[in-house]
Amino acid sequence: MTVRGCFGIAGIGGILCDHLGFVLTSFSKCIVIADSPDVEIYTISEEIHMFVEFGWMKTHKLTIESDSLLAVN
Repeated sequence: MTVRGCFGIAGIGGILCDHLGFVLTSFSKCIVIADSPDVEIYTISEEIHMFVEFGWMKTHKLTIESDSLLAVN
């Protein structure tokens, strides 16, 4: 659950899969962030960065899934 106004240390993580659902890579790390919704947006940003960094944009489509409407809108 994401709660606005919840400040402090947060953990983020994500999984990048191909169109068949096979895991290409995953990550997790601790971050210090101001607000919980920012954590969701930061996580998506990290996933996009990894997608580009690994060069998958040339061979794969990127689909973002999140349980945060604020982050994906």
